Amino acid sequence: MHEDVLRQFFEGGASAADLAHDLEGALVSDGPGVTRHPIIDMVGAFEVQPHHLVRVCDAVLDGAIQLALLEAIGFCLVASDAFHWDGDSPEGGRVADVAYDWSTPEINYPLTHPNVGAWRRRLLGEEVSFEAK
Repeated sequence: MHEDVLRQFFEGGASAADLAHDLEGALVSDGPGVTRHPIIDMVGAFEVQPHHLVRVCDAVLDGAIQLALLEAIGFCLVASDAFHWDGDSPEGGRVADVAYDWSTPEINYPLTHPNVGAWRRRLLGEEVSFEAK
């Protein structure tokens, strides 16, 4: 996974198909319960806003990106030195919550279509509930 392709998707310069193609091989199993996330860093910084993650939700709900790949996107955002958000603002807090939810679905919420819809609404500022495990 290339951080730069994710940034381009957020900005509208890469399509959902481009991002899906880049995400191929983004989750590498190293045995039971062990997954690696190979990431190629981008140069520069990018502030992630809720509408960027809404684009990801829309791509998943439209079937352009597989549900399981949300984990790779979330992990990339959380582990990155380039992607950031203002955790002190309500918008940045929503980005952080969703990125962390995606990065560890085994701890948070399962990656399901109903939950993607809930994350989308959460990013837009609505109160939501999630499908439990």
